[in-house]
Amino acid sequence: MPSDTTAVRDELARMMGFVKAEDDEGYEWYDKDGKLFDDDHPIEDTLDSAAACMPEGWGWNKVHGWFAAYKIGRPSGGKNNVCVPDTGDEKLDRFNLALAARRAMNTNATDPMNNAKGQR
Repeated sequence: MPSDTTAVRDELARMMGFVKAEDDEGYEWYDKDGKLFDDDHPIEDTLDSAAACMPEGWGWNKVHGWFAAYKIGRPSGGKNNVCVPDTGDEKLDRFNLALAARRAMNTNATDPMNNAKGQR
């Protein structure tokens, strides 16, 4: 599980079809059509963006020191539920929860959330 929001946002952005091109001078992000992404990162480092990264049809809650995500309307267990520990950094935990949910459903993350940028 990534331990900082940049690492988890990078992985989520890749799942959404963005490509990070790195060289000696730094890096740039490109969208799935190869167009240069103008801002610093496709996913803002905000709690709202972490919430927007949760896959469509998934809910979440916090119980007994864990953040849990679940597929709404599905039986519990298997790919329908994921958990991450509460580290005390809610933004990081919520990004990690969104990542765990997307991994569980093996999605390419092209749901209507589309781009978490600007979701406030």
